[in-house]
Amino acid sequence: MHRAAYVGEELYTLLRVLKPAQEEERNRLLVRLDCALAHWDVLLLQSRVAGLTLFKRHLLTWKRVDADRIQVAAGEAWEEISRLACKSSVEGLKVEVVARFEKAPHGEIVIDQRGDTLLDPKMVGRLARQVRLLLEGPKKQCPRSLSLIDDRPADYPPVEKSPYKVGVADDHDLQYVEGTHDGEPHPLGLEVHLPDGQSAPRQVSIGRHYWHRISSLRETRPAARKVLLATMKATDGIYARTNRRVSLLISRILLPTPVTPNMVTVMTFFGSLAAGLLYALGTYPAMLAGGFLAWFSSMLDGVDGELARAKFQQSDFGCWLEMVCDYLFYVFLFTGMGIGLYRSTGNIWWLGIGIESVAAVVLAFWVVAVQRRRYGEEGEDVGEYGTAFQKRVEAEQDRSPLAFLTRKLTFLATRAAMPYYIFFFTLLGLAKVLMGLVFLGTNVALILAASVTRLFGRRAPEGSRAPRRSAP
Repeated sequence: MHRAAYVGEELYTLLRVLKPAQEEERNRLLVRLDCALAHWDVLLLQSRVAGLTLFKRHLLTWKRVDADRIQVAAGEAWEEISRLACKSSVEGLKVEVVARFEKAPHGEIVIDQRGDTLLDPKMVGRLARQVRLLLEGPKKQCPRSLSLIDDRPADYPPVEKSPYKVGVADDHDLQYVEGTHDGEPHPLGLEVHLPDGQSAPRQVSIGRHYWHRISSLRETRPAARKVLLATMKATDGIYARTNRRVSLLISRILLPTPVTPNMVTVMTFFGSLAAGLLYALGTYPAMLAGGFLAWFSSMLDGVDGELARAKFQQSDFGCWLEMVCDYLFYVFLFTGMGIGLYRSTGNIWWLGIGIESVAAVVLAFWVVAVQRRRYGEEGEDVGEYGTAFQKRVEAEQDRSPLAFLTRKLTFLATRAAMPYYIFFFTLLGLAKVLMGLVFLGTNVALILAASVTRLFGRRAPEGSRAPRRSAP
């Protein structure tokens, strides 16, 4: 049995008694952030990691999974951490600074975390959401606590420090832990305590790939690198990963600046417009410059999503803006190609082919927008639509030839891959061949995208969250 399915079924069996009877009020989530550690330097909480202070990053990570409040144990540094908490306030999140933790109120889910440990928000979200949905029920039946496991409180040697896995957290990393860990490092996870007498605590480990221990200012730099690596997606293919070599460098430069993801998205819009205008001139040098600009814009296209995920600046508007600008890239480029070939050859057919290709792109945009909306109505994060699309099509490909073709050909139409082919054909002076392939590809892509729309639109699970932006 698939390990993710095993974990899900075991949690369901274990926590069935906690399902709601009549009461619909959800359990409250309390995060206890331990900053009163031995030899802990409070100044590290103010150090910047990927454009945000470590303390602010902790708050935003738990705000993203809808924590109700955060309690910070400050020890003797109560006054300094209180000022920092006031300065780092997050709207809608209550932060309480105490000298030491007391017994948690009955009826709250409690998650404990060390203040010097940076967590991957994707894994935190996956675990918190999965457990919280299963724990919906009357407060009197709420588990006592959900604790982040830290089996080795001592600092890990460099060889064992987390590399941060690239892309979305993998369900295969979820595993139950019984007793000891046989010497293997499993530093973080969840420990479920049921009410007295019902069951022994159960631990779910997430392995060692989704955290970073910050013991000195020297650790902030590798931690920032891991934050950026964690913004990559599991769906990134060879072209997207090649683009990331450039986009991650740009993102690292922009992280400490006031530049927002939406600003970068608008910059890619103007880059796409300029590329289309260059193609419309119809000369070989202008078309070659347009092809290069289109290729560079595709690399810049990854920066907005990297900044959004690294700085917790996701938004529904940003997701919509990014999707619109992605499709306008094709509209500008294909329109420019049609006009340019018409001007260079005098044949009106090239203009017609360009217009028809743009029409196919617009219809495909509408189909994808419908699918994303339906995916959001299922209660899922629309930023993960691309991953869900690939998984659902892959599961269907054995039963449907169209799904099989969609799975195999989708990457050709992506913003990451297509500019490589556009630049290559333009460089070789094969603009006419390129336009013919564009005409064929856009219409095939429309048919394939429409054929899998039925895979979206299931009923949203009870207690699901509103969609959030996570641009590519």
